[in-house]
Amino acid sequence: MKRIYLINTPEYPSLGTNYLFNLKFINTFSYHGLECNEITDFSTFNQLEDSEDQIFFLCDNFYDHRRPSWKEDFKFLAEKFSKSVWIFWSFHNVLSILYEDDLFPFKKSIFTGEYYRNPNIDVLGKNFEYYINLKNYVPLPFSAGKHPDTLEELWSKRTDTHDCGFCGCQYKVDWSRKLSEKYNCFIHYYPPFLDEETRLQKVFLDSKICLGFNSDHAVENGMPTERVFEGVAYGCVVLTDCPMAVEATDGAAVLVTNYAELEEKVEYYLNNDNARLEKQKQGMEFAKSKGTYYSVVGDFLKTIHEIYKEKK
Repeated sequence: MKRIYLINTPEYPSLGTNYLFNLKFINTFSYHGLECNEITDFSTFNQLEDSEDQIFFLCDNFYDHRRPSWKEDFKFLAEKFSKSVWIFWSFHNVLSILYEDDLFPFKKSIFTGEYYRNPNIDVLGKNFEYYINLKNYVPLPFSAGKHPDTLEELWSKRTDTHDCGFCGCQYKVDWSRKLSEKYNCFIHYYPPFLDEETRLQKVFLDSKICLGFNSDHAVENGMPTERVFEGVAYGCVVLTDCPMAVEATDGAAVLVTNYAELEEKVEYYLNNDNARLEKQKQGMEFAKSKGTYYSVVGDFLKTIHEIYKEKK
């Protein structure tokens, strides 16, 4: 493989936090030697050639606002780039509803999406259950974006200025507010988004503890948020409200089930350097072995290689 393209055109956008996540995932392919690109104008496809050495990544953010010619667009792309591999993000409804009676036109496809480790099918639906059981489905778990070989150097930039750090959507707002009244906390809610350098420094490298809060939906379906894995990789003690986060980080993250327990754990790790350093060591070991997108992308490339062998 030589190159990968993130599709982000007005007709087929990657929106909001999905874009931030997708861009981080795509750029990690560079760690495996691929050239990473972004397509922002649909006409760009007319200038590209088909190749077995390239990948396109398309998410389903177009679904609710499809233009009338979207199926013709898909047919055009599938025929023009039949040798290329296509990674489709969260296409369970596209496959089961929009293509219920038609053959999906792309010959070399990898399907992926948010990785629910304990999915409630009654909530997520039968279309999702069918999707995650496809032979060419590869889970895309949240991870840390830095190369594992750079983590120790990154840790040298830690300041531990803040007791606790959080950046993201408005989860557990009351918990964060109460903590901020008692401790030195950096709390930032989206929007607006922080630039990546500021987010990395203030939320993780300046903070002893990362608040790995999640949506209720994520907790119910066992999908720890990305900040859990980033906090673990970047040297924080991660306190989280998602039980599956503990298993997903090989025990590096610490579960809290209510505010009283959260404050108790904050107090404990702020006043016990040895315990905090032990958690940091545990987090580093996990991150280096399998807690970054470097490992995740490796799984994707392995599956893609297997598909190429099958199709030749």
